[in-house]
Amino acid sequence: MFECEDCGKRFEEPKKKQITFEELYGVSNLFESRHRTSINVCPSCESEDIKEIEEDLEEEI
Repeated sequence: MFECEDCGKRFEEPKKKQITFEELYGVSNLFESRHRTSINVCPSCESEDIKEIEEDLEEEI
């Protein structure tokens, strides 16, 4: 189980978002080439700030 730090929603699996390394690190204007990768984001608000919740902690909440 995962939880979004921004919107507080809980979800089973994060959404995969296609992005370039250059975009991720804010240097798109410095390079002509692009190198693609995917990152995990919240399926609700698409925030990258998500954390995995351990099952033991999940039951206590």
